Amino acid sequence: MMRRGFIDTDNGQVHYRYCGDGPDIVLVHASPGSSRQLESLTLALADKGLRVFAPDTPGNGDSTKLPIPNPSIADYAAALIPVMAQLGLERPHIYGSHTGSAIAAELAISAPSRIGRVVLEGVGVFSPEQRAAFLEDYAHPFVPDLDGA
Repeated sequence: MMRRGFIDTDNGQVHYRYCGDGPDIVLVHASPGSSRQLESLTLALADKGLRVFAPDTPGNGDSTKLPIPNPSIADYAAALIPVMAQLGLERPHIYGSHTGSAIAAELAISAPSRIGRVVLEGVGVFSPEQRAAFLEDYAHPFVPDLDGA
Protein backbone atom coordinates (compact mmCIF):
# COMPACT_ATOMS: atom_id res chain seq x y z
CA MET A 1 0.00 0.00 0.00
CA MET A 2 1.27 3.45 -0.92
CA ARG A 3 1.83 5.79 1.99
CA ARG A 4 2.68 9.49 2.13
CA GLY A 5 4.61 11.60 4.57
CA PHE A 6 6.27 14.93 5.21
CA ILE A 7 9.59 15.77 6.81
CA ASP A 8 11.06 19.12 7.77
CA THR A 9 14.53 20.11 6.59
CA ASP A 10 16.54 23.32 6.72
CA ASN A 11 15.31 23.91 3.15
CA GLY A 12 11.62 23.54 4.08
CA GLN A 13 9.08 20.77 4.12
CA VAL A 14 9.46 17.73 1.83
CA HIS A 15 6.58 15.50 0.79
CA TYR A 16 7.29 11.89 -0.14
CA ARG A 17 5.58 8.66 -1.09
CA TYR A 18 6.81 5.31 0.18
CA CYS A 19 5.99 1.63 0.29
CA GLY A 20 7.53 -1.81 0.37
CA ASP A 21 10.09 -3.64 2.42
CA GLY A 22 13.63 -4.65 1.53
CA PRO A 23 16.67 -2.83 0.15
CA ASP A 24 16.11 0.92 -0.15
CA ILE A 25 15.71 2.84 -3.40
CA VAL A 26 14.94 6.53 -3.89
CA LEU A 27 13.06 7.59 -7.03
CA VAL A 28 13.60 11.12 -8.35
CA HIS A 29 10.91 12.39 -10.71
CA ALA A 30 11.15 14.64 -13.76
CA SER A 31 10.44 18.35 -13.36
CA PRO A 32 8.06 19.97 -13.32
CA GLY A 33 5.98 17.29 -11.70
CA SER A 34 5.85 15.27 -8.53
CA SER A 35 6.45 11.80 -7.17
CA ARG A 36 2.91 10.97 -8.23
CA GLN A 37 4.16 10.44 -11.79
CA LEU A 38 6.31 7.57 -10.43
CA GLU A 39 3.52 5.98 -8.39
CA SER A 40 3.10 2.90 -10.60
CA LEU A 41 6.89 2.33 -10.65
CA THR A 42 6.99 2.78 -6.86
CA LEU A 43 4.35 0.07 -6.42
CA ALA A 44 5.99 -2.26 -8.95
CA LEU A 45 9.39 -2.00 -7.27
CA ALA A 46 7.82 -2.59 -3.87
CA ASP A 47 6.20 -5.73 -5.29
CA LYS A 48 9.71 -6.86 -6.32
CA GLY A 49 10.97 -6.63 -2.74
CA LEU A 50 12.31 -3.08 -2.44
CA ARG A 51 11.54 -0.36 0.09
CA VAL A 52 10.80 2.61 -2.16
CA PHE A 53 10.89 6.32 -1.32
CA ALA A 54 9.80 8.93 -3.86
CA PRO A 55 10.16 12.52 -2.63
CA ASP A 56 8.71 15.53 -4.40
CA THR A 57 11.76 17.59 -5.33
CA PRO A 58 11.90 21.11 -3.87
CA GLY A 59 9.35 23.44 -5.45
CA ASN A 60 7.46 20.52 -7.01
CA GLY A 61 4.42 18.61 -5.84
CA ASP A 62 3.85 19.31 -2.16
CA SER A 63 7.47 20.17 -1.29
CA THR A 64 8.64 23.67 -0.40
CA LYS A 65 10.84 25.36 -3.00
CA LEU A 66 14.51 25.91 -2.19
CA PRO A 67 15.14 29.25 -0.45
CA ILE A 68 17.54 30.44 -3.16
CA PRO A 69 16.94 32.08 -6.53
CA ASN A 70 17.56 29.90 -9.60
CA PRO A 71 18.66 26.65 -7.92
CA SER A 72 20.99 24.39 -9.87
CA ILE A 73 20.92 20.61 -10.29
CA ALA A 74 23.68 20.50 -7.64
CA ASP A 75 21.37 22.37 -5.24
CA TYR A 76 18.58 19.83 -5.83
CA ALA A 77 21.02 16.94 -5.31
CA ALA A 78 22.34 18.50 -2.09
CA ALA A 79 18.76 18.92 -0.86
CA LEU A 80 18.24 15.14 -1.14
CA ILE A 81 20.99 14.32 1.37
CA PRO A 82 19.16 15.56 4.50
CA VAL A 83 15.96 13.93 3.23
CA MET A 84 17.71 10.57 2.98
CA ALA A 85 19.30 11.10 6.40
CA GLN A 86 15.97 11.89 8.09
CA LEU A 87 14.39 8.85 6.46
CA GLY A 88 17.21 6.70 7.84
CA LEU A 89 18.48 5.74 4.38
CA GLU A 90 22.19 4.97 4.73
CA ARG A 91 23.10 3.94 1.18
CA PRO A 92 19.98 3.66 -0.98
CA HIS A 93 19.99 2.97 -4.68
CA ILE A 94 18.88 5.99 -6.74
CA TYR A 95 16.65 6.06 -9.83
CA GLY A 96 16.19 9.29 -11.77
CA SER A 97 13.81 10.11 -14.60
CA HIS A 98 14.68 12.95 -17.02
CA THR A 99 15.43 15.96 -14.74
CA GLY A 100 15.55 13.45 -11.90
CA SER A 101 18.32 11.60 -13.75
CA ALA A 102 20.44 14.76 -13.71
CA ILE A 103 19.80 15.11 -9.97
CA ALA A 104 20.61 11.43 -9.37
CA ALA A 105 23.82 11.66 -11.41
CA GLU A 106 24.92 14.78 -9.53
CA LEU A 107 24.21 13.03 -6.23
CA ALA A 108 26.38 10.09 -7.36
CA ILE A 109 29.20 12.50 -8.22
CA SER A 110 28.96 14.73 -5.15
CA ALA A 111 28.19 12.12 -2.47
CA PRO A 112 29.24 8.67 -3.78
CA SER A 113 29.55 7.21 -0.29
CA ARG A 114 25.89 8.05 0.42
CA ILE A 115 24.33 5.94 -2.38
CA GLY A 116 24.37 2.46 -3.85
CA ARG A 117 23.63 1.88 -7.51
CA VAL A 118 22.29 4.54 -9.87
CA VAL A 119 19.70 4.02 -12.62
CA LEU A 120 19.15 6.87 -15.07
CA GLU A 121 16.26 7.12 -17.52
CA GLY A 122 15.82 9.81 -20.15
CA VAL A 123 19.19 11.45 -19.67
CA GLY A 124 19.51 14.69 -21.58
CA VAL A 125 23.04 15.25 -22.87
CA PHE A 126 23.38 18.36 -25.02
CA SER A 127 26.22 20.28 -26.56
CA PRO A 128 26.53 23.93 -25.50
CA GLU A 129 25.01 24.93 -28.86
CA GLN A 130 22.04 22.59 -28.46
CA ARG A 131 21.46 23.79 -24.92
CA ALA A 132 21.51 27.45 -26.04
CA ALA A 133 19.05 26.64 -28.85
CA PHE A 134 16.68 24.86 -26.44
CA LEU A 135 16.78 27.74 -24.00
CA GLU A 136 16.12 30.20 -26.82
CA ASP A 137 13.42 28.33 -28.74
CA TYR A 138 11.92 25.54 -26.62
CA ALA A 139 8.92 27.25 -25.04
CA HIS A 140 7.98 30.60 -26.46
CA PRO A 141 6.04 32.83 -24.07
CA PHE A 142 2.41 33.36 -24.92
CA VAL A 143 -0.30 35.60 -23.63
CA PRO A 144 -3.73 33.97 -23.32
CA ASP A 145 -6.61 35.90 -24.79
CA LEU A 146 -10.27 36.01 -23.79
CA ASP A 147 -11.12 33.34 -26.39
CA GLY A 148 -8.72 30.85 -24.79
CA ALA A 149 -6.21 30.89 -27.64
